[in-house]
Amino acid sequence: GGFALGVDYVSNYDGALVTLGVAAGYSGSDISAGLSSASVETWNIGLYGNIEKDALRLSGAATYGFQNYDINRVIPVGMGFVTANGDANGSVFAASLAASYNIAPMLGLDAKTRIAPLIRVDHVSARRDGFVETGAGILNLSVGGDDFARTYLSLGFEASTEFSTCAGNGPLASEVLPAIRLLPVWRGPHLPRRVPLRTVTGWWSA
Repeated sequence: GGFALGVDYVSNYDGALVTLGVAAGYSGSDISAGLSSASVETWNIGLYGNIEKDALRLSGAATYGFQNYDINRVIPVGMGFVTANGDANGSVFAASLAASYNIAPMLGLDAKTRIAPLIRVDHVSARRDGFVETGAGILNLSVGGDDFARTYLSLGFEASTEFSTCAGNGPLASEVLPAIRLLPVWRGPHLPRRVPLRTVTGWWSA
């Protein structure tokens, strides 16, 4: 579960519609496998913006998350169990830049319709620190950190239209704006990629 909230500012600058915003949120998740379990808490903060002038639209967003991992590994020992506990910090970063151009006027469609080829670049990276387990004596493990990053280039298009509905003898004061975004039509290979590395060391008994 979790929550998110944000605020944005919209202005008209030199004939362009500009939107700037900031958002923050929290999320938590739990994972279990047999008797073992893990939980992850993430606090996020992000920025986003959009510039639209004539047929051109540029948008971007970036978010950074602070994470905490709580890991409990249950180990059978003799007729009972011991629990090895691990605690680690981590982070996640994501960013996106997109540009689209409305070609609906070129197709003879009205001003309320938008059909726009789109190009987008997405990047995501995540990191978890290494940690040393406690609580299980010689069965505790020392776990190395994980690191992951990918960047994608995508091509696609978005489409939307707007119309008013009518009922009875007069129009309703409402507008419907259905939108479809199909992305990607093509997605290139990720570049670059850092291969996640993980090392585990410890003691065990037969």
